[in-house]
Amino acid sequence: MPDDFASELDAAFAHVADALRRAGATTAHLARITLYVRDLPDRSLETIRAVRDRWIDPAAPPASALIGVTALFHPAVRVEIDAIAVAPSGLDRAPKGGRPSAPERGQE
Repeated sequence: MPDDFASELDAAFAHVADALRRAGATTAHLARITLYVRDLPDRSLETIRAVRDRWIDPAAPPASALIGVTALFHPAVRVEIDAIAVAPSGLDRAPKGGRPSAPERGQE
């Protein structure tokens, strides 16, 4: 885990961008993001916006929510991002390394 909040938030956005890239998308395809931040009153909204704006075009941001929480999945984690993206047109396959849809797995 990064030592400071801005670095941890930057790493979380990097993970989102990497997942999108593997699916053939970019952060421009995000429709909504929700940031869950532990101990939100101690965090700077300016820091959150500055890091977010390095990854997401501030002129065309997705719908967003910022939710303060008392805990996340691990005590060392201070931020988690839930992201929903709209797949680029023409993307009709599972991403490399991703799970295929149920019919492709042979389920009836």
